[in-house]
Amino acid sequence: NATGMPTLEKGVREAVASNGKTHAYTEIATASDGDTLEYQIISKLPSITSASTYLSEYSFEDELANGIGYTKNDVIIEIYKDEALEDKVATWDEASGKFTVNYDGNKMNIAMAESGLAEINEATTVYTTGTNSGYSDCFMAIQYGAKLNSDATVVYGSTGNANTVT
Repeated sequence: NATGMPTLEKGVREAVASNGKTHAYTEIATASDGDTLEYQIISKLPSITSASTYLSEYSFEDELANGIGYTKNDVIIEIYKDEALEDKVATWDEASGKFTVNYDGNKMNIAMAESGLAEINEATTVYTTGTNSGYSDCFMAIQYGAKLNSDATVVYGSTGNANTVT
């Protein structure tokens, strides 16, 4: 009878700087050599109801296809109360110390630091009464950029280039 289980999805869009337009994140994007793409990972945080359900670790491993390189030092994490990502309660950048980012070739690891976990578990900005605490059942949106370069393996059709997050 568990509820409030974490979810995970990933979207991509052409960078706003490329054409001056803001597009929605989708599962598919088209890019040419040198184009920057913007990615968004959305995770619904689990239910946090007491110290026994506090998160002790929360991390992501993102992997891009060969020929797509992370722009680095541009990861932003936002916490929202709602699935539509309209009611924002927190914004963290890499300098905040709330999370760490490590790169290993075409993989990026994002891990919540102690201060980030403490805020996720214990913040009082969302719940002031009731059984939930911290950012229980809120949505975490992670944004970052990546650039397509000429080393990319061209994949035509609906299969596209591998691009996963766990």
